[in-house]
Amino acid sequence: MAQTGIADNPGESLLNIFPNPCIGDTYLYTDDLEAAWVYIYDHDGNIREKWGICPGRTLHVNIHFPPGTYQLILKDNFNNILGLAKPLFISESH
Repeated sequence: MAQTGIADNPGESLLNIFPNPCIGDTYLYTDDLEAAWVYIYDHDGNIREKWGICPGRTLHVNIHFPPGTYQLILKDNFNNILGLAKPLFISESH
């Protein structure tokens, strides 16, 4: 059965992150038809960056933050959170 882009479980996140852990180049993908933005938060809850995202299309971002765990959150155009946060792990640079 094809995925409609709407989460069956309101706590589910339809955001895919690859690679994860990452260093620099990162790709984000969602099928959530309501998704408009991806926000990245640090461990203190501060917004570090946000990107516009189009459902069904892969977004390429270049992330250069200190190593650690960050949270990615999908939001719609009305700033409503879509599902749960998804962890992003940033590795030490080579």
